[in-house]
Amino acid sequence: MKHSAFSMVMLRFCKHRLAVVSLAVLIILIGAALLAPVIAPYDPVKVSGGFSKPPDAEHIFGTDKVGRDVYSRILYAMRTSLQVGFLATVISTAIGVLLGLVSGYFGGWVDRVIMSFTDMVMSFPYILLVLVAAAIFEPGLWSIILILGFVDWPGVTRLVRGNVLSLRETNFVRSDVTAGMPRRYLLFS
Repeated sequence: MKHSAFSMVMLRFCKHRLAVVSLAVLIILIGAALLAPVIAPYDPVKVSGGFSKPPDAEHIFGTDKVGRDVYSRILYAMRTSLQVGFLATVISTAIGVLLGLVSGYFGGWVDRVIMSFTDMVMSFPYILLVLVAAAIFEPGLWSIILILGFVDWPGVTRLVRGNVLSLRETNFVRSDVTAGMPRRYLLFS
């Protein structure tokens, strides 16, 4: 019986207990973050108890130094953290894939320019780039997302470029070129 590629991946994934448990925990955390307005017992920015109270029946994680419920604040903070992580990853992946595709497919001077710029960006410490960009741009959630997205693309670019370099010499790509397929088809298929 022949399985599809997806079913084979799912079978291997399900056999790995730690991966299944990790996925379950991740789904629970994402669900808790999405349902924070429903699950959170208190408003995360309003004082709801005494200052720095230890955990009790009313505040299961206690309160902070101002008297806000820590559990409610964690639920709402997860929403922001997941949003920043997801959107920054989407931005960096989109930039990295596009630059890696162009660099690997066209080669020559285009490859040299893109990879020289990529190497230059990678030569700076990551935290230094983030701090300089944060000092230049206006503070805010979208600034953080854009800064992280625009600083984290070089690794993706190098990975995609390497894969494109190895794939562009294969027979199926050469046959598509011979058949006259448009470049956008060749790059994104």
